[in-house]
Amino acid sequence: EIKNSGMITMVTPFDELSVDMALRLGIEVLKIGSCSALDKPLLEEVSKAGKPVICSTGGLSIGDIDWLVTFFKKRSVNFALEHCVSEYPTEVMNARLNRIKIMKARYPETIIGFSTHEDPKNTFLIQIAYALGARIFEKHVGIPDPEKGITLNKYSATPEQVMEWIQAYCHARAAC
Repeated sequence: EIKNSGMITMVTPFDELSVDMALRLGIEVLKIGSCSALDKPLLEEVSKAGKPVICSTGGLSIGDIDWLVTFFKKRSVNFALEHCVSEYPTEVMNARLNRIKIMKARYPETIIGFSTHEDPKNTFLIQIAYALGARIFEKHVGIPDPEKGITLNKYSATPEQVMEWIQAYCHARAAC
């Protein structure tokens, strides 16, 4: 259905078997979650897949990110990095958005993105992230269903909140 809607498919495999399944399903982009960013067997399998890779960096030191960048470059992987804070939800004072600027300077040939977990009512962090150079944006989305007792966690946005978030991004892009 994602492809039928004209969107790009992406999945986060957490083990080597999941990479194989993603390839069989025709997934176009592989996402490495922060918790797997140093999982060498998984990264080897992802590298062999020949797909673009987006990797979150929550909890990683700059030395860890240096290792990851070297790992992917040695294997000629087409990859991007996402600044991420592994705090759910992320408080504004812990967003550490200047890390986007640091990563852009340190890895000038690499696209830097922003994987975010702040309160979904917050639409200004994406604007700052864009202004600092982030060019890929990731947001958790959910659909509450009160009849079934399904509520959202404190960092997942409703589709309506995502539209406000995207609108804020568009304003930042126009302003820059």
